Amino acid sequence: MYRLLGFIRILLLLAGLLFLLTCLIFEFLISFPVLAIDSVLAKKFQLRKALKSCFDITKIYFCRYWAYSLGVRLKTSVKGRVENEMLLVANHVSYLDIICLSSNFPVSYMAKQEVKSWAIVSQIVKLSGGVFVKREDNASRVRAMFQLIYGFRRRAICVFPEGTTTAHEDPSKETWNLGAFAAAYRAGASVLVCGISYGDREFAPWVGDDAFVPHLWATMCKPSNSVSLFGQVYSKQEVQAMGIRGFGEKARQEVIRLQNLAEMDLRERP
Repeated sequence: MYRLLGFIRILLLLAGLLFLLTCLIFEFLISFPVLAIDSVLAKKFQLRKALKSCFDITKIYFCRYWAYSLGVRLKTSVKGRVENEMLLVANHVSYLDIICLSSNFPVSYMAKQEVKSWAIVSQIVKLSGGVFVKREDNASRVRAMFQLIYGFRRRAICVFPEGTTTAHEDPSKETWNLGAFAAAYRAGASVLVCGISYGDREFAPWVGDDAFVPHLWATMCKPSNSVSLFGQVYSKQEVQAMGIRGFGEKARQEVIRLQNLAEMDLRERP
């Protein structure tokens, strides 16, 4: 029974990919002639901005479809005004985090180099215009820092400061990386802090040596996956006032608080 459900969801995902590809090709064919031939007209009618909005909307609705196909039942609660150019940080439990966040916000991602080999997740990161970084390579980290600073002028970028997934554990000072906060501070960007929690606290986390494909297949075969996401927006003025280390620590504590709120919400669900 559950295997049949898994196969049905694979077909739904493939159908979604085909639909997404069709939409992207259609949007490109419509916009390319004007953008290529008449840049003045494109600038006058802000066609580049309109095209970016179309891409963002397409990605959001595709990720919502993808989440629904995987049986994800997501509830989102965010306080504050979400902007198109900002830093988004969150705790990291599973590859489903990326699908859940992309279902709500038009974000790009900073990911470790190894993510390029992960089937579904790597495609979402690439589609979002994400940044890949070799954490053990200083030159790669510096390059990523400048990419973030420049990127905040054009789009929202999500970073998981812990750098790896955990089984609903509170982020510690030792694993909490401040690089993204330094980039946001220098770029004058606002920050959205999020806490994510899953109803199935034993199965949902994808940590350690868990193989990706077997875990994804098991996820597809589950009837449903309850997820709760809480967020709080901090303005660029608040970020500047607290400084890099001060705001970095504030964000870590806020992630813990929001994660606890998400867990309470899941317990209260019928």
